[in-house]
Amino acid sequence: SYTLKVVNGLCESMISAAINATVTGIKNNTNSIKELSIYPNPTEGRLVLDLSLLKTASVGISIYTAEGRELYVKTIAQTRTVYEELQIETFAKGIYIIKINVDEEVYYHKVVKQ
Repeated sequence: SYTLKVVNGLCESMISAAINATVTGIKNNTNSIKELSIYPNPTEGRLVLDLSLLKTASVGISIYTAEGRELYVKTIAQTRTVYEELQIETFAKGIYIIKINVDEEVYYHKVVKQ
């Protein structure tokens, strides 16, 4: 239950009757990533993803174009570390989004292909 009291300078109004409120929000995820490096950025074709987790988890790696087209997908089951060399030399020059799923958590990272 909450109450409301309006104050404007030295003027105060009465305190309102109790108001019942329902709290809603986004699920509070914990951050499972200990360290994440994606390099070099920008790149000419070879991209390294180096990931260290605080707990054992399934990891999904996807690469998308800026328009949202999926170009690469890989899943690694139950791990605490990931070291992946992503070969994107055949990709056109531009901006790409790397999506990393750690169990139910999702992280995004922008990379530039020169």
